[in-house]
Parts: sequence; C-alpha cells; structure tokens
Amino acid sequence: MEYHSWFVDRKVMGINISFDMTIKEYANLCDEIIGMNPLQRRRVGAKGKVYELLRKDLLDGCVMPPIVLAVTEKYGDRVSEKVDNIVKDGEVSTSHKKDLVHFLDEAIMNRRILILDGLQRTYTIRQAIQDASEADKLNSLLQTKIRGEIYLGLTKMGILYRMLTLNTGQTPMSFRHQIEILYHDFIDREDLPDGIRITREVEDARTRGVGSYKYQDVVDMLYAFTTGSPKSMDKQALVSELKEIDFLKGYRPGQEDLIELLKIYNSLVQLIDRKSGGWRLQQDVVGSDRDDFSSEDESPVIERPFGKTVPSIFCKVQAMTAFGAEVKRLISVEKINAITDLNPVIEGCDFVDDPKTALRDLVTILDQVASSAKRIGDAQRLYFQLCFRQLLNNDAEAYQNLSACWLAAQEKYNILY
Repeated sequence: MEYHSWFVDRKVMGINISFDMTIKEYANLCDEIIGMNPLQRRRVGAKGKVYELLRKDLLDGCVMPPIVLAVTEKYGDRVSEKVDNIVKDGEVSTSHKKDLVHFLDEAIMNRRILILDGLQRTYTIRQAIQDASEADKLNSLLQTKIRGEIYLGLTKMGILYRMLTLNTGQTPMSFRHQIEILYHDFIDREDLPDGIRITREVEDARTRGVGSYKYQDVVDMLYAFTTGSPKSMDKQALVSELKEIDFLKGYRPGQEDLIELLKIYNSLVQLIDRKSGGWRLQQDVVGSDRDDFSSEDESPVIERPFGKTVPSIFCKVQAMTAFGAEVKRLISVEKINAITDLNPVIEGCDFVDDPKTALRDLVTILDQVASSAKRIGDAQRLYFQLCFRQLLNNDAEAYQNLSACWLAAQEKYNILY
C-alpha cells in the first residue's frame, strides 16, 4: 500500500490521505470489514446494469473511481492528540507522516477500518474476482491497482458527516442506516451512565424496565433530534433528503449528542417513575377485569393500554422521538442553548396532584388519540411532543407540572389536529 497526498480537513477535524493498493490487497481487507460489521447494509441490486458493466470493465483493466475509507474512532483514539495538533497547525510534517504511516498500516492490518464511500464498488470487485475464471485473467485483475482515500482522526459525527456528503450516487445509503453503523458499538458498552442499558431486539423480553432502551429506538430519537421532527424515518425520499440537509447545516465538529440526549431523557423517565412510586396501571381500568372497581373512582375501560408502567410508556419510540424533536425545537427557538440546559428543568418537575390520576389520564388520552387517528404512531408522537413542550417550555401553562402537562397537551392536540 502506497500513501501519497496528505490533506487536513478542518470541517471534520481529521486528516485525509490518498493511497494506492492492489485489488488483491483491498479484497483481503474488505472481506473482513464486511464480515465483522453486522449492521453493514446488504448488497443493493444494480439498476440499469451499471455494476455489471463496471465488473466487466474491471476485468478489462479499467481504472475504478476511488474508494473512501476511515479508521474507526475507537482505534483512532490512540493518535487523537497528534491529529488534533496537526489540524491546528494545518499541515502534516514529514515526521508526522512517518508516525502516522506506521499507525495506518497497523489499523489496516487489524481491520479497524470503515467503508465511507464505495461499498457497492467493493461488492463489484469481489464479484469480478469470482468471474475471473482464467488464471491469467485473475492474476492480472488481482495485481491491478485502485486508488482510494482514508480518513484519520474522525469522531463518529465526523464520519457521519463525510458519509452524507460522499454518498450521492445512484444507490445512497439511508440516513438512518448511516447512524446505525456509526453507533453499532454503542450497544456493546458496559460503562453507560446512570444505569442505562441498550438492548437488541432479541434481548427485549429479558431487559425491559427503567433505563432500558431498544437500540433502534435510540437511533430514532437521535434522528428526531437532528431533524427536529418526531415522525418516522420511513417517509418519501425528498423529505429524507431535506432533513439530511438540515442536519448537515447544523453539524459542528466534536458533536456527540447521542449520549447527552439519552442521559437527559433517562433522567426524566427515572424522575417520573420515582415520584409516582413505581406507578402501575390498575386492572380496574384495563379490559373487562374490574374486580377492584370503585364506584367513587370510575375510570374508562382501556382495552389495549399504550403502557401499564412508566418504562412501558416512556421507553417506547413514540415518546423518545417526541422528546428528541422537542429538545431540538427548544434549542432552535433559543429556550435553551444545549441539551444539558434541561438538567435543572427536569430536576424541578413534579406531580402537583395524585400521580396515579395523572398517569392514568395520560394512558386514557393516548387511547383516545389512537382511536381517532389515521396514522396512530405519528399521532402519538405528535401528542407526546406537545406533552414535553408543556412540561419543558417555561412559557407553557403546565411548565414542570407532571400532573397537568398531559391534559394541557391534549387541548393543544385537539386544536391542532
């Protein structure tokens, strides 16, 4: 592998190095990269036989467009201080290059590399190798050199930014999937703060409770925060592209919003659970089992409640995305400057009246929203966002009031929707 030009990228606070390597070297590298990443997207079907043509051209000795790689953030931490100093200086000296070449060789040898741009071309290379049945043709293909670029020193958000700006081809990777790849190591950590647990779908039945969140729901919450909308990501491509542009405009080097957003949300869920005394919806308001029914406290029958406990309500994607979107709105209207500004606001939240009544009202309202909405999930997300707006906006009538915010949000929801 031969390294050539070294450029400082001030936008993502990293270093971009161009390189040449043989197809044989790259094939050995990419086979292990693709296999090690369980969240890497599957192969995209070629449209208009573009990749089929490229595969045939490779066998004929064509020069392929460069592939863009990056050293993983975790592995890159070993030289992060050096990279930061280089970025500040704006130039990579000869002595720096010598040290970094040694590091890059180690990163490649240990397969601590991500593919930022060129995944489908990578699949095409692998297929071309399989198609080269003749020994002479295979050997010629394997010795063919390809060009590429490799980024060093990028944070996860920097990697995401580069993936978005590079991924403009015929088969772009979805914004959601880019976030999933960038944060796939997040679910394997054992040092998350405040007792937070990130679970895979198969672990869901064993680990639910306060502080336990599905990985996909956390990804959705981050997406809602970056775009300012609680709605599902499964929208038209145009909407997705516009939201990606919003994200790019708001990107700043060094942003690591996911952990802070999850921490602040988890603190709210813990507070509601604690101040409600571990509230649980009583059977007298669920279905037809009303053995404990009291004529002094008649409650509407809820056949299929949204949730029966605080975590079963607030650890769902509807509430989480609504929170992420509302936090972004509060920042955009300058109610707060940063996510952490919500810490004292949440600490001041409390139930003014009986928590059992308040949370039962919440479940009842959610049932009413579901019964009248055409798109139940979107309607619930919008209602939850209005709840958090009432609770966290100091201009709202139910500010920091865990008893009144659910009913106040219902009034706003009925007016707007």
